[in-house]
Amino acid sequence: MEKRPILRGFTLIEVMIFIAIIAIIFAGTFQSLIAYRWIAKENMHSEALRQMLTWKKLAADLPMESLSPCIVTISADGKAKLPQKNIVENSITLYDPASGAVLADSSSVRVDSGSGEIKVTNGKLSGKKAVAKFSFLLPTTGETAVLPASEPCRMSLINAPASKIEKVELVEGSKFEEIPPYKYKAEPDGRTIGFDKSLAGKTVRVIYYGGLVKTVCTGDFLDSDLNITGKPTGKKIVRIMESYNTGNDMETGLMRVK
Repeated sequence: MEKRPILRGFTLIEVMIFIAIIAIIFAGTFQSLIAYRWIAKENMHSEALRQMLTWKKLAADLPMESLSPCIVTISADGKAKLPQKNIVENSITLYDPASGAVLADSSSVRVDSGSGEIKVTNGKLSGKKAVAKFSFLLPTTGETAVLPASEPCRMSLINAPASKIEKVELVEGSKFEEIPPYKYKAEPDGRTIGFDKSLAGKTVRVIYYGGLVKTVCTGDFLDSDLNITGKPTGKKIVRIMESYNTGNDMETGLMRVK
């Protein structure tokens, strides 16, 4: 009679050794993942700080009256034009220029975010001047990528989804040449941009208003003691903030004096 082979299972010690090996591999992989996420986060914050400093330098050269807050004249039909576009929703407050008292807040002021035109529903303010405090979005300094040499000629955005593309540029060394809009198109989800095949293999830079990370600019008037006031003065504190929608925002300030 032919003998059947004896089937032998794992011993308890072998099972424990196997589990220990798996645990060591998992622990190493998990630590690597944590380190990678930490490095990615630090890189993101470093890039955000560089971007904020860039906008701080640009804001230092902008006309003082073009930055929030500013003085606007409300027309007979309750309309006024802010000096900036891409206004943040629910960020507008109107003050009395003489007393600094609040005249209207976002509940009674409608805004066309793209154009910067506001409509005041309180008819008593028609024809009057007001100090308008508001926040507006700044486009990111841009993402650069080398397009694929063959079709499909697409670029994926990191700070997606893009709410609005400011401009797209062709990068050749230190030269930046704006690409006409008909040569690119953003996908409906705002995460990918398709380019004309004539740009295949080229380096492009996209400047846009990001979705995950938003750069917000706002400000306040300051009195002679550098306290915030609703009255117009010759001093202004301009704040530029990187908003991550997580509460861990970063902010930098710039004082402007006429």
